[in-house]
Amino acid sequence: MINSGNKKLNFKITVFVVCLAIATFTWILIKLTGNFSDEISFPVTYKNAPENLILVNNVDSIIRIGLEEQGFVMARLKYFNGRSSFDIDLEKASIKKSGRGYIATVCTRDWATNITGTFNIQGEISYIRPDTIIFRFEDVDSKMVEVIPNINYTFQKQYYPYDSIIIEPAMAQINGLSSIVDTLDYLRTELMQFNNLNKTLKAEIKISNPLPGQISIDPLTVSITIPVEKFTESETYVPLSIINNTDNLRIKIFPDKIRVVFLVALKDFRKVNADMFSASIDLSEINTAYNTKIPVQIDTYPTFARIKKIDPPEVEYLILK
Repeated sequence: MINSGNKKLNFKITVFVVCLAIATFTWILIKLTGNFSDEISFPVTYKNAPENLILVNNVDSIIRIGLEEQGFVMARLKYFNGRSSFDIDLEKASIKKSGRGYIATVCTRDWATNITGTFNIQGEISYIRPDTIIFRFEDVDSKMVEVIPNINYTFQKQYYPYDSIIIEPAMAQINGLSSIVDTLDYLRTELMQFNNLNKTLKAEIKISNPLPGQISIDPLTVSITIPVEKFTESETYVPLSIINNTDNLRIKIFPDKIRVVFLVALKDFRKVNADMFSASIDLSEINTAYNTKIPVQIDTYPTFARIKKIDPPEVEYLILK
């Protein structure tokens, strides 16, 4: 008996809820068939800005429309419109010279016809706010600046950079207000890390914009090349010459030749010979009161070689009477 009573109660509740839902839905439908007055907001986007000018003021990104419309249409616009935007074509705006820049004034009250057509509005638009949108422009300034690679890299054992990093193009154009462009003398690429290199690397890297929204950069990317070769270690013995002997001193040095240890790329190893190296001591650096040694300096060596060690780095000298 108790279960039978519960079933009847549940049935009555279900019937009540269904009837209430139907009544509510019917009431909403009746209400929506009537007209309502409300304010609708739409995002505004701007297109076709003059290529030789730059916008320098903040303009409204939202317009508010006072509207008297049927409830169904009002509900669609407010809740089911997906925030559709209204596009403003600046190519049609009249831009006039004003002081150091330019100005364009757009009257939004002239948009009523376009808005009703764009959003399928049948009712009456009572107002559009703001009623005027002002655009202020200035001439775009530009200059070419150096692009500096912002990269870190490591090499596998015995591998080294064979030459300087190549960046193409080496220069990029900055466009923006002259007051901003004048403060920039170079651009950097985005930070990149390359590890365990064992061959020449080529990569495309984006140029980092230090002032996004205030300047534009062309091109947006550069190509970098890091020449990499396998190196080997070698050595040669180089006789020492004496320079700046202004007092015509008779001098003896010990030793009279040095060992130069250097690195060279495997592909250049056969190009190296001892005649490509020269070294000297500079007698203008002698200080007999403090020491009896003088440093060795390497005067010439192959451009494709890297000096690793000079042995000894200093030599003893003896001034003969």
